[in-house]
Amino acid sequence: MKIWLMTIGEPVPVSDAVGHRLHRTGQFADALSKTGHHVTWWASAFDHRSKTHLVHEYTTISKSDNYDIVLLKGCGYRRNISIQRIWDELQLASEFKRSSPNMIKPDIIVCSVPSIALAIAAVEYGKKNRIPVVLDGRDMWPDIFVEVLPTSLRWLGKIAVTPIESRCRWAFKHATAILGITDEFVNWGLKKSGRVRTSFDTAIPFAYSLTQQSQSKIAVAEQYWDSMGVRDNDDVFNVLFIGMIANTLDVDAILDASQDPRIKALNIRFIIAGDGDKLHHYKKLSSTYTNVVWPGWIDAAQIQVVMQRSHVGIDPMLCAAVCQSFQAPIMACSRTCCERQGVG
Repeated sequence: MKIWLMTIGEPVPVSDAVGHRLHRTGQFADALSKTGHHVTWWASAFDHRSKTHLVHEYTTISKSDNYDIVLLKGCGYRRNISIQRIWDELQLASEFKRSSPNMIKPDIIVCSVPSIALAIAAVEYGKKNRIPVVLDGRDMWPDIFVEVLPTSLRWLGKIAVTPIESRCRWAFKHATAILGITDEFVNWGLKKSGRVRTSFDTAIPFAYSLTQQSQSKIAVAEQYWDSMGVRDNDDVFNVLFIGMIANTLDVDAILDASQDPRIKALNIRFIIAGDGDKLHHYKKLSSTYTNVVWPGWIDAAQIQVVMQRSHVGIDPMLCAAVCQSFQAPIMACSRTCCERQGVG
């Protein structure tokens, strides 16, 4: 099969210098190409994490005879939730519309949401050419734009995102199938679409590569965590989060919990790993917290070691709207978040 994958915001393996592990679409592309399918990954020339351009023009890179990466050129952005990012995604969608008619048609398209602009472009292309399009829910856009606002301003936020919400619903309504990182994400997409679930709508969780890191990399990673005070068998109960430190997460709930007298009476450490718009803010806010560790962005070997040294992982989603939408608690829901919103 000839498969188009459309995802921006992930590390793109365009050179050894990038040095990131493969994420969801990267794993899809790698696995599909190795099993004989021809894969074209439509990505962004702008690196989401470093906020730098990988290249400065529309570029196609051949990874192998049956695996190509197409880098679409946009303006880039400084903040993950911003007008500038929306404009960047509109530019990427426009470039996809311009260049895709010149490509050999695929048998199927799998497009991540976000981007809503690319999802619209993918569905329009699929409808015109009678090609099935699968939307993969990653983040609940534009819902999260409203969630990050103070409660008193959310009514205004809902009005502001109405045009984006309408386009999002159109994309899901006309998609052939809906994927998601959890069943809740699939149900969220189905609610947008206005239809019932079929056998094609399914959840595919995030996963890590089974590739083991070299002993030399593991040794360096172990030294790194030792220097951070996160040592092996140090009788501390480690609570771990790895991800983007952004407005889409209720990091305040983690920090509140870390300073709860009941928690402080126990030997519990919170390790919050990753980079993002809000990292500096939260590091400054918790600068005197002795049981919170901020390692920043960590590589694959460091992830492997810290997961081995941790006891539980958490996902502090800003989930009040999600809980209200499905009228049920979510496994990853932070209780503090729900109590603030009067849910759960």
